Amino acid sequence: MEYKVSEKNNSFIDILCIEIRYLSKFRWAHLHERFQYENEVRKKRLRQEVLQAKREANLYIENVEKGRKLRKLEKKMKDSNEDFHIREWNYDQQDPHEAATRRKAKKNEQQSTGLSESLLKQIFPS
Repeated sequence: MEYKVSEKNNSFIDILCIEIRYLSKFRWAHLHERFQYENEVRKKRLRQEVLQAKREANLYIENVEKGRKLRKLEKKMKDSNEDFHIREWNYDQQDPHEAATRRKAKKNEQQSTGLSESLLKQIFPS
């Protein structure tokens, strides 16, 4: 749908503006609000991308610093003749089935007497 205002050749933008102007229920304010909203969304997305890039850069810098410190510590340990004792951690894992049966037995014992064992010891010290 083209509306030619004059006989001279109008550019595509001019024709498009004329077509938009004559659309039913069209208001320039609606178009302006839409542009503002899209600009705000674009700015927000850009801010999020910048913040994400900063977080990644800071994490990278922290990891580089940790690596430097570890290399420095390893070099120090290698150069010194002292024997650094690194503590070894040993854990004995319980069998979950046995732990559950012990808890159930203790709970049944408390229910049968109605009083906890610690309370009975406080009342009747032996």
